[in-house]
Amino acid sequence: MRLIAVIFLLLVAIYLIGSNFIKQPLIIRRQEFRFPSFKISLAQIAISSFDWILAAAVFYAVLPANISLSYLDFLEIYLLAMFAGVVSNVPGGLGVFETIILLIFSSKVSAAAILGSILAYRGVYYFLPLLIAAGL
Repeated sequence: MRLIAVIFLLLVAIYLIGSNFIKQPLIIRRQEFRFPSFKISLAQIAISSFDWILAAAVFYAVLPANISLSYLDFLEIYLLAMFAGVVSNVPGGLGVFETIILLIFSSKVSAAAILGSILAYRGVYYFLPLLIAAGL
């Protein structure tokens, strides 16, 4: 898992270097891509990192109590599952995220307990803000 973290950090570093030094647009298959400014790139990374850290904290809070795992260890698993969900192009990573979480935790806890935690996480993280926004 540490190797994956290093690879992701390298990708972030490449993005920041690109936003700082590459001023010409990248052209891929006749499609033009411009890097945002360095300041905007830093803001994007900070805000999205904060969002994923908070989302992982919500999920960590609803995990069964008998999982003896530190938050940082859980964060690695969470980010791996989220990345797989994003790469799969399925909206919300639905199914992909759950499968990875189930596969990783299936030897430690029952599938029903993990699925209950996933449902609680989805409810708090996705539907609670929707209900609050609907009331406004």
